[in-house]
Amino acid sequence: MRSPLAALLALMPLTAAAGGLYWSDRPSGAQSIRACNFDGSNLRNVRALAAAADPRGVAVDTAGGRIYYLARTGGVLESVDLAGLGFIQHASGLTQPSDLRLDAANRVLYWCEESAGLLRKAALPALPATPGALTPLSVFTGLVSPYYLDLAGASLYWGTSNAQIFSGPLSGGAATQLYAAGLNVRGVKVDAAAGMLYWAEKDGSHVINRRLVAGGAIQTIYTAQNAPHGIVLDLPAGKIYWVDTGTNGAIGFNARGVTRGDLDGSGGAEKIVLGTASNQPWDIDLDPRVTTFPEWRARFFRLDAAAALTAADADPDGDGRKNLAEYAHGTAPLRVDASSAGAVTRVTVAASDYAAIQFQRRIGASDLIYRVEVSDDLATWRDNSQPGGPYTVEHGATPAEENLEMVTVRSTTPISGSARQFLRVTVEAP
Repeated sequence: MRSPLAALLALMPLTAAAGGLYWSDRPSGAQSIRACNFDGSNLRNVRALAAAADPRGVAVDTAGGRIYYLARTGGVLESVDLAGLGFIQHASGLTQPSDLRLDAANRVLYWCEESAGLLRKAALPALPATPGALTPLSVFTGLVSPYYLDLAGASLYWGTSNAQIFSGPLSGGAATQLYAAGLNVRGVKVDAAAGMLYWAEKDGSHVINRRLVAGGAIQTIYTAQNAPHGIVLDLPAGKIYWVDTGTNGAIGFNARGVTRGDLDGSGGAEKIVLGTASNQPWDIDLDPRVTTFPEWRARFFRLDAAAALTAADADPDGDGRKNLAEYAHGTAPLRVDASSAGAVTRVTVAASDYAAIQFQRRIGASDLIYRVEVSDDLATWRDNSQPGGPYTVEHGATPAEENLEMVTVRSTTPISGSARQFLRVTVEAP
């Protein structure tokens, strides 16, 4: 990897916090909201709660920079920023609140209230406002012990604290039973693109299951757990994370810890945070943003993966894009991506047309330099670090998911006659 003399598009206009995992630790544990990096490092308490707070659902709002959580004592909905500061209580008097999820696109929180038989919601103010008191509204009433939930598309999915899983519209109305034979259902989650439903069963075989939402055979993807509870899916990375309260005695894999595995169960579970006798994690969520290559590698690869697979210049999925480029453009290193690094287009400025290229780049990365190069013969390439420029100019950038943005860069020379112009994107580690 060559060291550049200058950077056309050094990705340092803002500094983003590194992502990672966030979970609640309830009565027998530290009574706190905890966090760590994707490899289990930087294990910490984000917020210590009162001795009997009994924290339950956790939802990370990356756009707003806050962590929302529910606690049973006082029936409260509260939040802090990602550093554990700026505490706010948004609602109180909730009845046995349980799981919590955020509709990030519409800025709405949804949660379960177990003994009241409710699914409720509260709208957050538009960004960048910080929410204060929130008004809970009931979406579904008269339910039996709703406990964990998820949302996908226009539907809510929830499990009871006993045997069943249901779905229903975000707007409320009629509920549809999807499953009725669970042994204390926990951690309901949906992969909408694959049409796949995931859940844990705390008792019986102590397993993580999946099945098509539409029905069909159940696939047990992880067995021999203790008391698996909260689940979160990292779909771009192809991972499932779960926490285990460890309340079923001295059995199971990583009881009272944080564990992850592949979505299909193929790679075997790996321990991210080891369980200890003093902890009882209940729910988990993630912040998928990464700002360094080692953080990205820890998110997408097993911790014991061979260096030959995880190196910056490796191409483990054989799609012609090396790991450094996968990291830079927000694509998956273990799944073939047929798309190119950039899409050539044209833009019009002051009645003149210019060749342009669109590509995805990572906001806040401290170890990437992006260059857009121009050529008229595919032999000689020029970028803005070379004499005679500038050869290109940034035309605009639109925010995308996971701390990425879609960038458009155009040539400074208008398209005219039959003259040819070619553009390409290169990425370097300085």
